[in-house]
Amino acid sequence: MTTRRFKLAGEVYEMGSQADVTLRDFILLEQETTDLGKVFTMGDIVRLGEKFNDLTPTEAKHDPEGAWMLSATIWMAMVRKARQAGDNTPVPFAAAIDANLGTFEVLPDPADRQAPAGKARKRPADSAAGAKRAAAKPSAAH
Repeated sequence: MTTRRFKLAGEVYEMGSQADVTLRDFILLEQETTDLGKVFTMGDIVRLGEKFNDLTPTEAKHDPEGAWMLSATIWMAMVRKARQAGDNTPVPFAAAIDANLGTFEVLPDPADRQAPAGKARKRPADSAAGAKRAAAKPSAAH
């Protein structure tokens, strides 16, 4: 299960990756988390990403490292969004851990919202367009 997008405080984010984060970002992350009492490194993020990819949603929710994984996910997405906007200033890890989780919402992937190949979305027959099409069809009784 991989989530690619989420909304936080009304803003949509795409998942970040190591390619979005500079070495400076990772070094500042280590420094900032050391000040919090737990060193959190690039290796920790990679390890947690691999671990959480193999967990069910219920297992992930109850995992003792879940808060760190969610914080890393939010932080990397914030870094990605800043870089895509041309902003190369450091994104503090504090921005991720200060996020109000009541505003966190996982968004479905765009592919999940598309009809399967060969299956068109049907309109209800009682819609205005459906009624016009039905009226335009020749009757079999004629």
